[in-house]
Amino acid sequence: MPDSICIRAISSRPLQALRKHRWSCHGITLGEQAQTGQNSEFYPKRKLSPEVVELDEYNTRRRRQRTEYPTELSDRPPYYPFKTRLDFDFAELVFKSSLQKEQITQLLSLVQRCVNQEDTLTYQDFSGLQASWEEAKHLVSPFELSAISVDFGDETIVHDFWHRSIWKWAVECLEHPALAPHFVWDAEKLFKFNGERWERFVNEPWTGDRWSEIQDTLPDNGVPLCFIIYADKTELSSFGTAKAYPIYVRLANLPSHIRNGNGLGGAILVGWLPIIGDEHPAAGKPEWVEYKRAVYHECFVKFLECIRDPSFIGKAFTCGDGVRRTLYPCVFILSGDYEEQVVMASVRGLGTPHPCPVCLVHEDDLNKFSRDWEYRDAVKTGALVAIALDESKTDEEIQSARDDLKAMDFRVIENTFSGIANSSPYEALSFDRLHNYPGGLAKTRIVSRILGKLGASKAVPAIELRKKINARAREFPRWRGLSHFDNISKKKSYQDSNKWEDMARVFFYILQDVFTADDEEGYQLLACLRVFLNLNTLSSFENHSETTISLIETELERFMMEIQKLCDIIGEDWLFPKMHLHMHMTRDILAKGVTRNYTTKTFETLHRALKEFYLDDKFPRFLKYIKGLIEFYNEMSELNEASEAESSPSGKAEGGPKHAYGNVTLKAPQGSKSQALVRFKFDPENSLDTYAQLFAGFNFEAAIRSFWTSLHCTIRGFKLTNLLLVYQIRAFRSIEIFFTSEETWDIESNILRCSPSFYRRPRYDAIMLNDGGSIVIARLLSLFVVYPNDDPASEVPLALIIPYDTSVPASLKRQDRKLGLYRVRQGLQPKPEFIFARQIIRGTVLVPADENGQDFFIFDVLDSDMFLRVRTMSGY
Repeated sequence: MPDSICIRAISSRPLQALRKHRWSCHGITLGEQAQTGQNSEFYPKRKLSPEVVELDEYNTRRRRQRTEYPTELSDRPPYYPFKTRLDFDFAELVFKSSLQKEQITQLLSLVQRCVNQEDTLTYQDFSGLQASWEEAKHLVSPFELSAISVDFGDETIVHDFWHRSIWKWAVECLEHPALAPHFVWDAEKLFKFNGERWERFVNEPWTGDRWSEIQDTLPDNGVPLCFIIYADKTELSSFGTAKAYPIYVRLANLPSHIRNGNGLGGAILVGWLPIIGDEHPAAGKPEWVEYKRAVYHECFVKFLECIRDPSFIGKAFTCGDGVRRTLYPCVFILSGDYEEQVVMASVRGLGTPHPCPVCLVHEDDLNKFSRDWEYRDAVKTGALVAIALDESKTDEEIQSARDDLKAMDFRVIENTFSGIANSSPYEALSFDRLHNYPGGLAKTRIVSRILGKLGASKAVPAIELRKKINARAREFPRWRGLSHFDNISKKKSYQDSNKWEDMARVFFYILQDVFTADDEEGYQLLACLRVFLNLNTLSSFENHSETTISLIETELERFMMEIQKLCDIIGEDWLFPKMHLHMHMTRDILAKGVTRNYTTKTFETLHRALKEFYLDDKFPRFLKYIKGLIEFYNEMSELNEASEAESSPSGKAEGGPKHAYGNVTLKAPQGSKSQALVRFKFDPENSLDTYAQLFAGFNFEAAIRSFWTSLHCTIRGFKLTNLLLVYQIRAFRSIEIFFTSEETWDIESNILRCSPSFYRRPRYDAIMLNDGGSIVIARLLSLFVVYPNDDPASEVPLALIIPYDTSVPASLKRQDRKLGLYRVRQGLQPKPEFIFARQIIRGTVLVPADENGQDFFIFDVLDSDMFLRVRTMSGY
């Protein structure tokens, strides 16, 4: 444990289970901590008093929304520089519609005829609107055009580089009163009590080791200003003829819900790298590739010029919270796919003996597991490059330096990022989950191999197999956010990596009895896919503890082992960078927090706006036009957020939603009102679709009376004699369940359906329920609220279910365990049961194990919470 630390203990509520736990560190003692509590170690130089808060408060601070603006943002109205809110709304509409001058003039003439008295539209012509646009553009840092000159042989070539100052943009964020309370400046180490010991966990960038390492290099009054930089080429047109090379930045000092959002404090476009074509006579030659890399880094020299000096000597600034700080900017994270990381790292990349951007693994070892890699050294490399480019050195010295660089597959280029303090590219480069997992191993290897195995054979058995697989995919249970496939066996070119991720998840469950142990390659593919899905889920966690990080290491070692078995069967060697890059995932998590801090996914969603602008404009002046549009768009977004925050009520409406009962809220009520139980008609044929057959001989009144009788002592106002005559009942077809995630430790929710026609399909979701402390899996068939009397507090929400609690033979359990499957079974003569709706823990997805409809597998890779819950279930 570091010296001279200050500890904040964060304990969970309720605080009934307290234990005596004394922890002394240089005079600081914590006692009586909750078993499920958390504590934080603050940066040693900050002398902060210990603080105790509950888990609810911790979560509230963590997820506080950026829409919480101060009561007064400034003396100016939130829609400034527009004269009225209506002027602003009109300008936003015109902008989004991509209207031309003539269209705007015509629209203005029409609007003026029907202006109401709620507000005033002051524009009389286009010049007035244009003047407001120009005024708004001055509120953000403008783009600048720099001429980047780089020599190629005897030729000097000039490239246009559009960019804007990231320092000025950062200052705008720092000054903004809405963002000021959310900035984090000091490193923290977080711990959570796991029942036996305090266990460290990480989430945000400042909870990792790299933040404190950077802070150690700064003066006592210095704080890091940490930039996240992303760059990547993207196609603007459908045919790939028009491309752009945008640069985006975020500030790692802001919490994830702000910096990964689309509005104030989120990512911003800050540059357009030149795209160097292959029209030059030297195109395709190694020296031309070297030249393009040199242009790239020269552009970044200009781009990072504004933070270079402050990164070493600091810059004093009074932030929006009124505190004066000395800021030391650094490039904390570099986000990009493999190809972009190779350029950022100034290495030669694919096809060389050392293709990894961050370590010196040999190409023959790309499919090996290790916990001890030799990482690239920015200081050592920079010294060699300096010698190699120094004409004052002897030929022998220059050649020796070049040979050393070549031995490590470095390019002889001064790496721009190494010229910024605390910005080693080999520490800033990070594991990219999007392109390595869904868009990498899933898309190009595992799923691709499965599709190839299913093949396009016209033989009858192959055709029948594909029909079976496609039918299973079509009937795969629906779930929000999970892609649905009608023809999953057909090869397709999905641009959205989420499709490949979902295809991998679905394939594993619908192929588990198709690729059996008799099919050596197919079964081993499933074994590889199982471990891949585990890694894919673990890599998505928003909190990572020492336990889950250790689990990742275990799964990585297992993955390499299973892949090697597959390679031995198919006679291939999977020696490619993406087989290796996830070896650095746990290092990145411990250094910079969880993967959502550096994934390219949150940046690539921003390409959509660029493509829309291009398709709407289609002028040769597109690039210049779009720069102005995006400057204006960024400012419009901020103005809109501020204005909406000011105009919205400061407090929430009193009272909760109707039909809310603790952790559940019933929705989609049937009928205009409740009715007496004695007159209620339960109609399985029309309300339960295929499940109606389970209700042969089912007596609704007798079943509810039996349930009521067995539990009457727990129901306030219960009178058995009045049950059918007095009590009212109402049916519902949807329920929202609120639960505490096992992974995020925060409140999450599912909306579950029990409807004969949800989007014209029957939908009866599966549930996990608490049955006396044990977890039971069941099918939700119906929902009701029983009203014993006029007291709303006495209303009782009920659920009608079919439990899947029949024992599974040990032989099947052993078979399932090999692939990490958890099977549940419906009884041969299942009987519907009533339960209290509040017994439902959360929703789940059950995948049929076969076509018989008796056995199901829990879809444990549905989300991180489900992944962890299944692993705690009996028999897993």
